[in-house]
Amino acid sequence: AGSHGAGLKVLGIYGMGGMGKTTLARAVYNFIAPQFDTFCFLEDVRENSAKRGLVHLQQTLLAGIAVGQKKKDLQLASVSEGVL
Repeated sequence: AGSHGAGLKVLGIYGMGGMGKTTLARAVYNFIAPQFDTFCFLEDVRENSAKRGLVHLQQTLLAGIAVGQKKKDLQLASVSEGVL
């Protein structure tokens, strides 16, 4: 939350479908999310990006983050606009 990048850790979860990867990821997210100023959980990224496109995923992510900052109505015209 306070120190940008200090102690940054990455956790990869992989396995066959139906093994509970999303359930585990959601549990970890729910446990650690309160430690951050803003947070967002994206489910089924591969499926949603194939159906709705990367811009939609970026809008969902940025809107989820913006909720904590009281911002609304986020619209992106292109993928490059969603890259910070």
